[in-house]
Amino acid sequence: MSDFIHRFDHLLQKIEHFLMLVAGVLTFMVMFLVTVDIVMKNVINRPLSGVYEMVVYVFIALGSFGLAYVQGQKANIIVEVATESCSERVKNMLDLLGCLIGLGVIAIIAYKTTQNTITSFVLGEYQSFTLLKLPAWPAKGFVALGMTLLSIRLLIDCLQLILKISVMRDQQENKYPNIEA
Repeated sequence: MSDFIHRFDHLLQKIEHFLMLVAGVLTFMVMFLVTVDIVMKNVINRPLSGVYEMVVYVFIALGSFGLAYVQGQKANIIVEVATESCSERVKNMLDLLGCLIGLGVIAIIAYKTTQNTITSFVLGEYQSFTLLKLPAWPAKGFVALGMTLLSIRLLIDCLQLILKISVMRDQQENKYPNIEA
């Protein structure tokens, strides 16, 4: 089981890394687009149409694509004031509890955003009040993809914590074996 989790974690890390590369390319593209828009507006008084809408779509992608990566790198902010005096086992149990709660919430969000994306695609929904007639489903799809990957990341984290707690328990039992009289 441990080997399967490790291989799956490695695969997910590659996907997360790829999405971060995509986010980097998107960041460069949006910077270029905004620069061209500003130059065109100031030089020839003809700004590009729809830049605002495209920037919003890219920012949605940037935020969504980074969620699983940050969780995978364990780079979220952690406040340990209440747990700093706890044993390692208690800390791991609390981490597991938080991870399970997060998994439950994020899995529901992933499911609902995926449903919403599919509905938007099928109905041919477009963004209202925009210059460009952009479909709504890509932005919703970015969020659905990000939440789905975060759900998978949290599931892997939960499984790793369960294995860690199990190994710690086994080591503790081997350190102090029961002596039967």
